[in-house]
Amino acid sequence: MTQVSPEVEDKAGRAHWDAAWLRDTPAPVDADDRRLRNHVNLRLVRLLDGLLPRPARPGMMLVEAGCGGSAWLPLFATRYGHKVAGVDFSETGCGLARATLERAGVPGRIVRADLFDPPAELAACADVVFSQGLAEHFTPTSALTRRLAWLLKPGGLAVTLVPNMRGLTGLLQRVCDRRVFDLHVPLTPSALADAHVEAGLTPVASGWLGTLNLGVVNLAGLPRVVGRPLSKAFAAVSMAVWALERTLGAELPGRLNSPVAYCAARKPSA
Repeated sequence: MTQVSPEVEDKAGRAHWDAAWLRDTPAPVDADDRRLRNHVNLRLVRLLDGLLPRPARPGMMLVEAGCGGSAWLPLFATRYGHKVAGVDFSETGCGLARATLERAGVPGRIVRADLFDPPAELAACADVVFSQGLAEHFTPTSALTRRLAWLLKPGGLAVTLVPNMRGLTGLLQRVCDRRVFDLHVPLTPSALADAHVEAGLTPVASGWLGTLNLGVVNLAGLPRVVGRPLSKAFAAVSMAVWALERTLGAELPGRLNSPVAYCAARKPSA
């Protein structure tokens, strides 16, 4: 979500994101909402609970890179006790992130900035850098993970999530809207971990997250008469799987079916 140097390709770009964030302000993520529709968020919360200290040490800062339209910053403040900030280059996306913080009554700073040409004050500012749906839009991926590392203090942790474009999610996206699929670099957890290593970070955890979530397939390019019923069908299938997970108390994450790949990696201490 930045203006990049010639050797780095941003497969999405500013115009894509400005259009994507023309939507209502998202509700902050609620970790106490046990309803099935919140299942995916709760699964990510469980992962974060295993990665982040709770409560955070006083003054610890979490920065969300590519925060446009995000609903997660309030949770990092209320559940984990971090000071929070976000960085994004889309003015519309930044506005949504600010509005979500205001809606939650949580103080935080949103910076409209290019990660490849950021304000110097952001260097080594964060104890944790969180990004979701960002790294997969850049080639090479390490160009983006190096920017995440630049934001981190020594000893800080990067938590990076990308959609699984190598499995069922990617196949459906390619069939439903090839243009959107082509904005992504298909990444496995091992490839994502390698990109963090190339940025000088040490992976501490990586893998597939979740069993299924067809809701991540972008259907905006389809005619409404097709996209709307298909979206409802995808939601119904996903929720049926989530209900089965809860009933059986089991998950089956994997390359074919999981919607997300993740990597958590630490910056060496000074």
